[in-house]
Amino acid sequence: MFSEEIQEQTAVYTKKFLSHPFLQEISQAKLPIKKFAFYIQQDNIFLNDMDDARRVLASRKSEYAKKLGELIASIYRHELRARRDLITKRLELEKEVESAPTTLAYTSYLIRLAYQGTFEEALAALIPCPRLYTMIGERYAKCPANKHPLYGKWLAIYSSKEMKEWTRQMLEMLDKVAGENPLEKVMAKCYITACRYEIKFFDMAYNMEGWS
Repeated sequence: MFSEEIQEQTAVYTKKFLSHPFLQEISQAKLPIKKFAFYIQQDNIFLNDMDDARRVLASRKSEYAKKLGELIASIYRHELRARRDLITKRLELEKEVESAPTTLAYTSYLIRLAYQGTFEEALAALIPCPRLYTMIGERYAKCPANKHPLYGKWLAIYSSKEMKEWTRQMLEMLDKVAGENPLEKVMAKCYITACRYEIKFFDMAYNMEGWS
């Protein structure tokens, strides 16, 4: 299965992602709130841009296009946005913020694939985000931060049954699409690039990346 093979190929990125200082400090409820607030602001930008990509992909001529659009909508717009809105309000964040360089680079990459790449490329690049975050939910389900009023709520998003089921369906779709065409190498490249961006996204938040 492609999803299993690519997971083996990207094991080094998965390990780096799950052991990132940003996550380690969240799990111990020691991450400075200002860094978490910065992350939420940038992630809200990411989610808004992904909703744009969803609409484009849903219109593609693929038997999987409509289903993918529905899954992304469930993950990004309904489940995650609803919960993060509560976090955002609690943090009293500004609604209008500028994209950090890494946020802009990552979302630009995904949106470009949605508009100009093949459906297979776009799908492969979208999978790492929900897959890696579902792993966060599995690994940190019983960490000290679960009782934290903010970090506990954030971690709960990724340990939910809904998140696991949506991710399972996306991986199932990935395997079906990869098995029906000769684009596996191209898809693997897109998947790997997105994994790298996920790590960079944590780097960006942890360092509160700016333009200067």
